[in-house]
Amino acid sequence: MRLKLLILLLGIALLSEISVAQNNKHETGIFLFTDRSFCTSGDTVWVQIKLPVEDGIGNVVHLQLDNLQRKNIANLLIESLDKWGEGYIQIPDSLKTGSYFLTAWIPDSKTSKPLSSTRLLVVYNRFDENPSQIELPAGKYFKNEIPSESVELKTASTEFRTREKVETSIDAQHGFEIERAVVKATLTDNFSNENLINELDFEPINAAESGFIERNGTMISGKVTDYDGNPQYGVMVILSLGDANRYFDYFITNGEGLFHFYIKNAYGNAELIFQVYSGIQKEYKIDLISPALKSNSEVESHAKFLTAEEAGFAKTAIQSSFVRRLFTPTTIELPDSLQMPENIPFFGTYTTQTDPALFVDLPNFREISRELLGGLQYRDRNEEINIRILNLNTKKFFEDEPIKLINGIPVTDNRIVARLKSTDIKSIGLVKYERIYGDIVMNGVLDIRLFDKSNKWLDGVPNVFRFKTGLIQTPKNPSSSLKSSVLKTEPDLRQVLYWQKVTGKPENFSFILSDRKGTVEISVEGITKQGSFFKASKKIVVQ
Repeated sequence: MRLKLLILLLGIALLSEISVAQNNKHETGIFLFTDRSFCTSGDTVWVQIKLPVEDGIGNVVHLQLDNLQRKNIANLLIESLDKWGEGYIQIPDSLKTGSYFLTAWIPDSKTSKPLSSTRLLVVYNRFDENPSQIELPAGKYFKNEIPSESVELKTASTEFRTREKVETSIDAQHGFEIERAVVKATLTDNFSNENLINELDFEPINAAESGFIERNGTMISGKVTDYDGNPQYGVMVILSLGDANRYFDYFITNGEGLFHFYIKNAYGNAELIFQVYSGIQKEYKIDLISPALKSNSEVESHAKFLTAEEAGFAKTAIQSSFVRRLFTPTTIELPDSLQMPENIPFFGTYTTQTDPALFVDLPNFREISRELLGGLQYRDRNEEINIRILNLNTKKFFEDEPIKLINGIPVTDNRIVARLKSTDIKSIGLVKYERIYGDIVMNGVLDIRLFDKSNKWLDGVPNVFRFKTGLIQTPKNPSSSLKSSVLKTEPDLRQVLYWQKVTGKPENFSFILSDRKGTVEISVEGITKQGSFFKASKKIVVQ
């Protein structure tokens, strides 16, 4: 009898330890939080992202938007600070009414599979006058969220009127400590499921990116082929940025024709200018490789026909979005111009610098060189133009041509330089010494900066490829979009009423309701100091 009792007590103790271990399970993944579960096309959705604390993880997070067929719609990069990223994504106007996956992910240097977190985002097309159905994923893709028993949200009532102030208190049990969390209050619809999506079946990241840690920079990858689609091995790809920065980098393609560039400390949107050199007369093609995760697996979904109430809600959301744009236009100006630190150019400092605008108008570069550029030799014989720079170390002209730059972009055709007038040129810099950059030896440098930054002179130049792309997102502040209207005559049509990151014990907070009626969810969700995910929420009705 005693033996049976002892076995029973040991069994109870073991089950208790298992239960505690499960409750204190350490979450090592990435977590995505969104300020809303539904929106209209053209809206801006704000996100916050919690990164793992372990080593081997970079600080640049990928955020991508996909439809249920797993077709990538948009992707961008958000830089994190202290393992926490904040940013936004502007939903394209062209998106049709339906549900979409919003995924945050980051490469894991220990494995080829990324760490990811996905949320469902319902989108109503703002030009859809009478939405009647919506496509939704099957319920099996959602985790069963268990509300936290350690945190409780309290309000004075569950029913409020529009523009009323809501005081919210957060009661946490003794010993409950939060590492990072997000507190929000937002209008919600009937079928926006904000639970974390179970890990989707993503393909491994491109082999070139496997194990690479992105810190303060953007990886740009692409492939060089001929016009028959054959990969080109051993050709040189030069990268320039089409703006005022004198950025220069090069890569020799591998056996698959692939190249990779890592642009550090660059924010906003940039024009990437690639040039391919092989030493032979041949035309090439360049295709950039999208950094978005891909999946071959299909997502099970079904069409949900809207009830009269659901259709009315969708129509009101669309109309509210239209009116809100009239009274409170978005403060996010896209695209953002490129921002990079002002560093010394890759070729060093100038030996001399000239501003042609200070002198008389000169009709071509031959006259400019003769009148203004001492130490530069310009020869035009039999329609062949040669440019040489004086080497101050040897007091002789270099035997080979210098590297020639127009707006920071290398140019090999001297006829382009020859056509430039003094009124076109903002400044000319010369380097009269040998410079070495990697394996490239420069026999002096001729750096020409034009007033016109459009780089139209590149039109028609062979094997030059221009791409517009986003680098790390420029930080923005969503506070202006959360402000309530102070004028009673001006409509207040906010959907997100409160949105705040917190650390430690969250304090009580309040917010003002807008003119929009319906169900408002107030929630706090995040990670405890023990590493566990938690969520507490409360719903109120606005009449």
